[in-house]
Amino acid sequence: MNSDWGWASNTKGWTCDAIGEDWIRTVFEPATHTEATRLLVVDGHGSHITAPFIRFCMDHNILVLLLPPHSSHLTQPLDVGIFSPLKTRMSEELDKILRYGFSNIKKFEWANCYRNARPSAMEPFNICSAWSGAGLIPFNPRKVIRRIKTTLSEQETALIKNPESTTDASTSDDSNSYAEKFSLVPHTPSHINSASLRSANEALTRNVHANIFDTPTKQFILKSSALNLQYETRHTVREKHFAGMNEINNKRRIMAAGKRVLLKDQTVITTEGIYEQLKACEKATEKRRCANGRTKRKSGLQVALNSANDVQSNEEVQDVIMLDEIVVM
Repeated sequence: MNSDWGWASNTKGWTCDAIGEDWIRTVFEPATHTEATRLLVVDGHGSHITAPFIRFCMDHNILVLLLPPHSSHLTQPLDVGIFSPLKTRMSEELDKILRYGFSNIKKFEWANCYRNARPSAMEPFNICSAWSGAGLIPFNPRKVIRRIKTTLSEQETALIKNPESTTDASTSDDSNSYAEKFSLVPHTPSHINSASLRSANEALTRNVHANIFDTPTKQFILKSSALNLQYETRHTVREKHFAGMNEINNKRRIMAAGKRVLLKDQTVITTEGIYEQLKACEKATEKRRCANGRTKRKSGLQVALNSANDVQSNEEVQDVIMLDEIVVM
């Protein structure tokens, strides 16, 4: 493995706050160190918006620019121009093992495949194209804006083309008898046309007022009763479904509170005001976890990384074109 590479792992297989803080200290800072202000463009991942991360950037003259939510496929260079060729090359390398019938990949094998695939994906041409495609260097926001397509649904398009299409279909059916209108209503709710049902109900109302209770009318009354029972059953099922959705949404709303609300519509987040608010949010979150009895002991990795963060590296690192973060179990 390349001697100048840095590796970090997590028991869950994902990056975390501790790895993010270690990366900014031991990778980004030494590799880009200069007296001038540096710009770090990040997405909204939690490891990029912790108070220690922001504090370190402020203390080292690093300006953090936060990308809009759910826009990394348009605005993040790695997503725009690097990950696609990297995945292609990784598939080619992994196929050299999988073609022989092995159903799993060992960690050292994956790392070796990545080592072979990375150079062709991380070529200077691909990197420059990625920054250009994201509209960052050279700065050209139109490249992103014109890729955002605002499309209408088929129903909305049909409504614009023919606004009268949603009017009561019974107007063209006025000459039909109420028996024909009753017959247009099926026995299954999923096949019902709202216009036909409305027309049949209006005919039933007229028959009731006129004291007409012939066979078609009686049959439609029985059909309506059965449909109402089916609708009631569906309504009960949907109520339970919505209750479950509301419970999940409430939990997500709680998770979305705090830092996510604070950083909404923010771009440059390396300011004293935002830092203090982030710090307060993290303290409140930790206090709430303690109150709920859900405080977890820090993992050995996090303790080690936090200790390592206090040690300043004096080694000089060669200039690089792009820094990326890889987490391997």
